[in-house]
Amino acid sequence: LNYKLTPKWEMGAQYLHNRSNYYYTDAPYTPVFDYDTNEIIRSLQSVGTADLSPEIHSINYNNEVVIDTLGRKITLNLDYFSFNNPDIKTYAGTSIIQNPFYEQFYKGTNTNNQDISNASAKLDIEYPLDWVNLSFGGKITNSKFLNDIQFFNSGLVDSPVESLPISQNNFEYQEDIQAVYFSANKKLNDKWTTQFGLRVEATQTDSKSNNSSVSTQNNYTKLFPTIYLSYDATENSNFSFNYSKRIQRPSFFELNPNIYFANPFQAIEGNPFLQPAFIDNFELTNTYKNFVTKLYYSYEDNLFSQVPLADASTNIIRFANENFINTH
Repeated sequence: LNYKLTPKWEMGAQYLHNRSNYYYTDAPYTPVFDYDTNEIIRSLQSVGTADLSPEIHSINYNNEVVIDTLGRKITLNLDYFSFNNPDIKTYAGTSIIQNPFYEQFYKGTNTNNQDISNASAKLDIEYPLDWVNLSFGGKITNSKFLNDIQFFNSGLVDSPVESLPISQNNFEYQEDIQAVYFSANKKLNDKWTTQFGLRVEATQTDSKSNNSSVSTQNNYTKLFPTIYLSYDATENSNFSFNYSKRIQRPSFFELNPNIYFANPFQAIEGNPFLQPAFIDNFELTNTYKNFVTKLYYSYEDNLFSQVPLADASTNIIRFANENFINTH
């Protein structure tokens, strides 16, 4: 819904809702071979189910006020977003050793409820002047993540699993971000155009796991500059250079330490101590008619990814997340 209050002031609102229901089954079969004889010496036969019903609500309220006929204007956006996803995943199956014949059983379940909310306010001002085009603004964001998981993993046992003694974990995460930014672009002459921007961002995070007594806080402020320079060498040839710095934050899934069992031998968990990664990009480009030549360099610092950690005593592989990658 949009409404024009005056010739220079327009406001609007938008509401989005989405709900989905998923139910699926699978029946994975895993054979284990002897390398020398290529014979199957062991097999795992499973039956699994998953029942998910994610729901999303999104609300936006916006205002745009035109200051004058030169293109100067003020834009205000207020947003609220919520996501809820209860899901139940189960698996059960048998493990068979062929010679001598030995049959074991396993069973597991994961009941997971995830709630995410995000509220933000963003103010932008476009303010062109005679000698330069300016734009600046600010944004504040508050995000809250709650996860409650109940799980059971029997491991391999000698008789069919009848009871499911449930374990429970809770994880809470809050992230607050405040940012101010500005950008200026100017056409210096018929051949040269330049643009410069700077974003200052302050971040505070607080995460805690009620069951494992894990608690960690982060508080940091970073600068994110951007530089762009363009040169029209001829009518058909253009050279441009740009530099930018950006941040890649871990997702809630990657931070969440609650253990999720995919099967008796694979556990997936996040790491609440993950740190954000920072990426610097440099790029030099020449465009000649329809032919583009590009030279670039990128440095990614402290990237995170999933790492399999094997325990030989239990045969369980834990898939966890760690900061361990620097990329050139």
